[in-house]
Amino acid sequence: MASPFCERLSLTINVRFCGFDLPAERFSFIELTDEKGGERLDRTPVAEGDIVIADRGFLHPEPLTHVLQQGADVIIRAGWKGARWLDAKGERFDIQAALQEAETVGLLDQSVCIGRKKGPALSLRLVAFRLPPIKAEEARARARRAAKREDYAVSGGTLAAAGWVILVTSLDAGAFPAAKISELYRVRHAGRMLSA
Repeated sequence: MASPFCERLSLTINVRFCGFDLPAERFSFIELTDEKGGERLDRTPVAEGDIVIADRGFLHPEPLTHVLQQGADVIIRAGWKGARWLDAKGERFDIQAALQEAETVGLLDQSVCIGRKKGPALSLRLVAFRLPPIKAEEARARARRAAKREDYAVSGGTLAAAGWVILVTSLDAGAFPAAKISELYRVRHAGRMLSA
């Protein structure tokens, strides 16, 4: 029989955010929070020269700014609607048109800005790779299933973008060409498997 004291002390511990050091194959940071603690890039300690690799839920300008101000670089997967996309002049950047224009080459690598609520836009680099046809159709099928489950109509833009891996990075194109960006992003998935 459990004591009343133990019943009152029952807790749910949530590992809400962690950093994984890929070269060392170990966690470099773990934060335990209650159910209100969200995952944000600015919650992880970073140092100059670090490369932070994250999925599309982390493309938020203010936490991203914090990481960049620490001297770290980023590679973040992006959804086509996941940011306020701007060109170098601060005008709206049409990511769908850019992806369509890059369709025959299968690669998009260009400068882009992400608008912020406070402060100047972030100057970054958009690197997108067209998925192989089978993987693209699997991604479109997932988008259709999600739309059906949530009872909304999937947009043509979502279906078109599902055929691409869209990444945003602060890494220099000379030192880190598009193929290297893709390789580093794929390594992130290996880290996820190592940490499981």
